[in-house]
Amino acid sequence: MYIFLFWPFKVFGFIISLFALAKLGQTFFPNLLSSTLGSIFAVFAIPLVALFWIDFHKFYFKFISPESENKKIRKGKKRKKNIHQENIFTNLLRGFFQIIEFFLGLINPWLLAIIIMIILAGLAS
Repeated sequence: MYIFLFWPFKVFGFIISLFALAKLGQTFFPNLLSSTLGSIFAVFAIPLVALFWIDFHKFYFKFISPESENKKIRKGKKRKKNIHQENIFTNLLRGFFQIIEFFLGLINPWLLAIIIMIILAGLAS
């Protein structure tokens, strides 16, 4: 199965993915590819599919074969946990801010992509 991690298979997968996305687009949205909105989708879809196939080995090892994943071994000193700073209020506050940072980390790239698409659509019309 590791043979599919070599670059010719990644290139072939990228090309097949683009053809499959184009065929799905023509089947379900026949007039979309000839419009401005279709060209905006294509501008964003091609790099996203390319980025997926560049990092395909990470997805493969994480989801398909997690026991074969290369684990990084950290060398160095282990930190000692400071027991004296255990405060339930600060831990609760820290957890709350970590949840907010998690959701902002998920929303931020999509929000940026939507803003860029709106700007491109405004420039194209």
